[in-house]
Amino acid sequence: MRKNLWFYIFLSLILTFVVSPASKAQFPVHTDYALFIQERIYENLIYPPDAFVQGREGIVTLNFTIGQDGYLKNIFVAESSGFPSLDEGAIAAVKSASPYPLPEDYDGEDVELVVPLEFKMEMAEEPGPFVPPEGWMPEEEPSEQPVPEKAQPVEEQPVEQAPKFLKKIKEGPSASEQAMKDFKVVWPEELSKFIDLAIKNNKPSQVAKKEVDLAEFKVKEAMRNLLPSVKLSGVATDGETYHVPYEEHEFKVELNQPIYYGGRLIDSIEHARVNALIARMNFDRMKFDIIHKTESSYYNLIASRTHWRYKEALRNEAQELLDRITKLSDIGMIIPLELKSARSSFEQIEFQLASLKQDIYLAELTFKQVLNSQDVPSISLEEPEIVKPDLDLDELFQVALKHRAEIQIGELMVKFSKYAKKIELDKDNFNVDLVGSLGTYSGHYKTEPWKNSTNWAAGVKVTKMLGASTLKSSFITERSRPRFGQTSPTASTSLSGELGLFDNMAAISALKKTDVDLQKAISDLNETRKTVTFEVQDAFLTYQKAILQLNTASADMAFRRNQAEITKIRASVNDAPLSSAMDSLYSLADAQTKYFQALGNYFVALTNLKKATGYGINI
Repeated sequence: MRKNLWFYIFLSLILTFVVSPASKAQFPVHTDYALFIQERIYENLIYPPDAFVQGREGIVTLNFTIGQDGYLKNIFVAESSGFPSLDEGAIAAVKSASPYPLPEDYDGEDVELVVPLEFKMEMAEEPGPFVPPEGWMPEEEPSEQPVPEKAQPVEEQPVEQAPKFLKKIKEGPSASEQAMKDFKVVWPEELSKFIDLAIKNNKPSQVAKKEVDLAEFKVKEAMRNLLPSVKLSGVATDGETYHVPYEEHEFKVELNQPIYYGGRLIDSIEHARVNALIARMNFDRMKFDIIHKTESSYYNLIASRTHWRYKEALRNEAQELLDRITKLSDIGMIIPLELKSARSSFEQIEFQLASLKQDIYLAELTFKQVLNSQDVPSISLEEPEIVKPDLDLDELFQVALKHRAEIQIGELMVKFSKYAKKIELDKDNFNVDLVGSLGTYSGHYKTEPWKNSTNWAAGVKVTKMLGASTLKSSFITERSRPRFGQTSPTASTSLSGELGLFDNMAAISALKKTDVDLQKAISDLNETRKTVTFEVQDAFLTYQKAILQLNTASADMAFRRNQAEITKIRASVNDAPLSSAMDSLYSLADAQTKYFQALGNYFVALTNLKKATGYGINI
């Protein structure tokens, strides 16, 4: 094995200095490390839906460099598959798997890798949602571009081998951990206060916060296992032997210090830390749900109140016009049919105003429920600001993949399962404990003076798993004073051994369970990414539709207002009946209703889009 190791190191050095003599110094890549990186990329590889539908396969060979922080510095296609979508899918997988862990013996230089990735139809369970870019057209069949044969996919490493290699890896921050460091969302000051109040009053979020505290305590508990366990004991005895009374006192301190557990104790600490991150991200996920509900209900209430003010002003305008028509009818200047028509339009406007009261009541009730408050807090914002940012769907995908709590939890669950697997495999190593005790002893026959002594013991205990059996051995040296009324050695050195046959069958099932959990975590993460991609696409299309509806309704409302003003002027010079002016106000009222409905849909679509991207965009 050592010869092979030196052979690989020598080969890497030759390739580094011979193949790229003029390039920048690169860290010599060990074969195991390259295979590990390739496997990590395969875990993030998603079959392009369009290529899957068209049955396209191929091998993409990528050349990329990993910097000192574990992130990509550059990447390019060394050998194309012949299909742009497959090439782009491979590049996306490499970027998605970043940041990468670095070898334990990493010397600070860039790590350059050439990795082949193969797309096979059987590796894709089902196609995810295909989002064609602008101007996308189906690819033409490649001409005279055969699939390269020299690059073959590396067979997936058995899960049991992974921990042995991972011990040589210095783990960098995962994408989810990096996103947590970079994450910062800013809301308007008033809305921010309401969000804080909603989170504070939400019972499930309080429980989730306690789960975070518990998970963080478990990290301390795991760290405690590195320290010796201490047990204090004391015994006071008053008895007789052969009818001779005696008395004795003993106080003892016992220590058990773990010396070597095959990395299990360190892995347990990392396992607990990842669990704490999962608990925090779950708490953040619940907070995002509360934020979404608070923001939606907040803007919905403001939009309803704004609609009320517009509608009430229009109703007062219509009331003045109706009073004028009524006076003219009383003196016979207009016929009763025109008054009746005007009154009918006015009543329709009043009916809309009355219906709007119910909408405001429901909006206030929803807002109170979200805040878990008895009363509706005072809102200073009178009219919502309409922002129509120019958003790019591809950028939204990237933001969502980085900030969505569900994806971050999925990534952490994969890491959590890997550590669980490592811990189970670590149990196959030798477990070595240093044991010892130190105590003071005092005793005497009641007819004689007290006699004092110091008792001690020291030794080593070793445990080794042999499949489903357990081998235990110990080497103990002890020095003590015999107790009164007993015959016992005062000095001894013992070597013991014990073999438990098939007494640990649970270890086998536990190992298999961690393997299943790991595969399930990877599968769930891939499904979550597909779901998030679909949700972002759906939210983006809904948002664009809401903007079109809002623009149309806004233009219609402006048109109806101009039409009402023109009709009123024509009616004042007897060029049009006054009832037509009332009809134009009713048409304006309808346009107002459609506009504010579109406005509400716009804010709902906007909050849904922000939620779909994990609040990674500030709008």
